Amino acid sequence: VGGTPVIRDSSVSGIDGVWAHGILAGTNGAPKITNSTISGTGGTYNYGILAAGLGSNISLEILNSRIVGSYFTVWVGSGWVVRIAVTQLDGGQIFRGSTVTCVGAFDENYTSLAPASC
Repeated sequence: VGGTPVIRDSSVSGIDGVWAHGILAGTNGAPKITNSTISGTGGTYNYGILAAGLGSNISLEILNSRIVGSYFTVWVGSGWVVRIAVTQLDGGQIFRGSTVTCVGAFDENYTSLAPASC
């Protein structure tokens, strides 16, 4: 994903293989995800979202969604600004190579995640 795609009211899955990721966000990406389920399952390394592109001030916004990945729910490389609100992070943790702000995030057990551990 590059540019500024809007993913709304959708279900996106990456299934099987070594690297299974629902979304791979690249350089100059600025995806906005709302009311959606993004998942990576069945692979060796399952990522909901892999924001691997390098740059500066590239962004990812996730609102009212469910992100599934047993290895990492969200993997964020250097240079990203990530905002996650009212979203379930199901499975793995977030890898933070950049700034991540969470408000109202919770895990697969509906346990609230503190902004620092989201």
